[in-house]
Amino acid sequence: MTTFRSTTHRLARQNWTARRSKLALRKLGVVGSVLYVGAHPDDENTNLLAYLANEALLRTAYLSITRGDGGQNLIGAEQGAELGVIRTQELLAARRVDGAEQFFTRARDFGYSKSPEETLRIWGKDAVLADVVWVIRRFQPDIIITRFSPELADTHGHHTASARLDGGGLSGSRDRHVFPEQLGQGVHPWQAQRLFWNRSSWSIKPQEDLSGFLSLDVGKYNPLLGLSYGEMAAESRSMAQEPGLWRGTHARPYRRVLQALGPGAFLSRSRHHAARRNRLFLVAHQEQPCSRTPGRAGGAPIRASRAVQEHSHPPAIGRGPRLRSRCRLAYMQARPNT
Repeated sequence: MTTFRSTTHRLARQNWTARRSKLALRKLGVVGSVLYVGAHPDDENTNLLAYLANEALLRTAYLSITRGDGGQNLIGAEQGAELGVIRTQELLAARRVDGAEQFFTRARDFGYSKSPEETLRIWGKDAVLADVVWVIRRFQPDIIITRFSPELADTHGHHTASARLDGGGLSGSRDRHVFPEQLGQGVHPWQAQRLFWNRSSWSIKPQEDLSGFLSLDVGKYNPLLGLSYGEMAAESRSMAQEPGLWRGTHARPYRRVLQALGPGAFLSRSRHHAARRNRLFLVAHQEQPCSRTPGRAGGAPIRASRAVQEHSHPPAIGRGPRLRSRCRLAYMQARPNT
């Protein structure tokens, strides 16, 4: 089997600013995590990703099953693997805008497929499922949101197959007997608590009963970043150079397909008893000058991130060191020689 680390990636390094530093400090008090899953580089709901990462302050990621190497290219001659490289870089650039992280699998975008069965046969179901399980075990999401329904529909076979892989990854990631060879590579069994289907508005029929769906307002304005999430999503989408790729944003309904915990039960760091004392410490340091000039923040972000890391929920591990290094980098950049 191909080495897992060569087939899945989480590489989006954000454009770091003083405002981003303050946002990162706020995120230290939140431990929830969400993994959004689609089939191609243009399947993600960037409006939702921007909202989850910057308003809900959740650790957020997009798993694109393919790299879009079988899609169209109206502005160049690149096809196949070369087009996949372009689409990969576009997604990484988009995540630098909306604040989410990015993953892929080894699956090849071989063009239009008429059925999920054909898709999974050509992809190699077990190999791609292993990648999905690896991403879930590594990222450890509390919530998984699937872009498509696992039920047969009038859509691309890749779409339905991606949703079915979500379900298989959800059950397989918690079972230590499923792909046990992964457990020796730094990951552990993981159980996501909720699974949602992000329904597309264009698929909703007139007079259709949507009482089983939840509605989420993701068009708010973020005064700290100076953008609405619709604007952020549009900028994120603009990283795709292909004119045929969809760039709009609008609200979409979400249906819960797995029994959920109580509302908000997973969001606060206070769910970890040993970390409750850090909450007041974080609140006290959220208004430090880092919001205006990272270099003037002194040791506030560094002390706060160190205080939290000791009792960090696994998905939050790494936030503290990243924040410390970025504030130090910002301080270095704030003292030029000329």
